[in-house]
Amino acid sequence: MTQTDDLAFLRPGMMLHVEAVTPAGVRSKMKLPLIGYQAGDFLLLQYPDPSRWGDKYDVLREGYELIVRVLAEDELGSVVAFKCQILPTVTRPIKMLVASYPKMVQQQPLRAERRMATKLLAKVRCGTQMMAGQLLDISVHGCRVRLADPVQNAAFKGQQMTIMVENANKSELFKLLGVVCNQKEESGLWSVGIKLDQTASQNIEKLFEKMLVSLDEV
Repeated sequence: MTQTDDLAFLRPGMMLHVEAVTPAGVRSKMKLPLIGYQAGDFLLLQYPDPSRWGDKYDVLREGYELIVRVLAEDELGSVVAFKCQILPTVTRPIKMLVASYPKMVQQQPLRAERRMATKLLAKVRCGTQMMAGQLLDISVHGCRVRLADPVQNAAFKGQQMTIMVENANKSELFKLLGVVCNQKEESGLWSVGIKLDQTASQNIEKLFEKMLVSLDEV
């Protein structure tokens, strides 16, 4: 268990995996966007759409328990989980599910190695598509890239991607090649997790050298 300072990564629009639990032990799962929160007081979530999730009235009553899980894209790509209580529902300006702010959270790392955060510009090629993006983090074996423009009906998982990393002058530093392992949409933009080809390690070492960072410090 850790303190709830670990929830500082939460941003409006993030998708939360919510499991409602009644006093009788009835459980119901749904995915709800985070609208916002006030640290120490409450969380605001979009109320589930009945057309997608069905009528949740019986499990989303005041005082009932919620178990919330969310992916934190930190250095180790952790899953953060916590429990909270349902507070009175807000109906204006839209219907919102209000939950108490948790006192403690659990955090489970997903990666075996740490990644270095970056803000490097990149061009990304997937098949015949060429897209602008930003390299968010990188390690010897993987990286994460956010695409700069909306992509409709994106199906990147399992596809090969070439990442052409640029410096501040938009001249190419080097290329990375890998396969998309996961994709996530937030606020209309996609971020993708990529498992890099084994030959990428030399280029990554050059990147760390250019940024005056050694692999031992990552």
